Amino acid sequence: SGGTKGSGGTKGSGGTKGSGGTETPSDGKITTSFQVGEDGQVTVEVSQLTSGELFFRLSPTTFDGTEPDLDGFFFNMADDAAVSGLNFHPSDNQGQVTGHQGLANGVNGLANGFQTGINFDGAFQFGSGADSSTGGTVHDVNFTLWSNNGPLTLQDIDLNSISVAVNTDGANPELLTRADAVNAAASGTDSYHNGGVEGDSFDAWYQHTLASEETDPNGSRGSGGTKGSGGTKGSGGTKGSG
Repeated sequence: SGGTKGSGGTKGSGGTKGSGGTETPSDGKITTSFQVGEDGQVTVEVSQLTSGELFFRLSPTTFDGTEPDLDGFFFNMADDAAVSGLNFHPSDNQGQVTGHQGLANGVNGLANGFQTGINFDGAFQFGSGADSSTGGTVHDVNFTLWSNNGPLTLQDIDLNSISVAVNTDGANPELLTRADAVNAAASGTDSYHNGGVEGDSFDAWYQHTLASEETDPNGSRGSGGTKGSGGTKGSGGTKGSG
């Protein structure tokens, strides 16, 4: 008789694509990097220093003559209670940092009137004019956070919430987010597979968009069934008498 068909096995979901990844050099500094924005992207580097500080650097992802003017950096802490102990460096109007804000769920704009539309825990403002984002163009900037409550780690800041305000003094102000960059990577292929998303781009899109769904969108792949055993061969009949 026929064998029993094997039950379906669960197919593993795609891994998360690293955008820059995380590295730990010999000096103990741990750095992670990623992009924000869809067009005119900005690369965000965040380093956990052995001194207990978080060091940030913002720079254009590509240099093609259309680099955005960096005006503000917005972020959330993993714990709202940590916001009150934060220290911002450099101080206002030192270098390209012209302002800062820190208030749990209470930061949503810049001095020039730009509004993010959502609330953050803190922000840095950049420019060349005192206390504003006007008077010049900022393409590359770095700054530091430290805390009165002890050393900061990468786990203390909500990396997914980080957003960068660009071109806010012009006709096309934008708030660049990590979600924008993930969506841009997901659609950045000419292939039709997976609705135009494949390979590492699909993994990143899947993790951001569908990873919380309970149902595996790829379905289940069945394991091999049991092969049926052979039937019993019939014995010969009895020859009739003459």
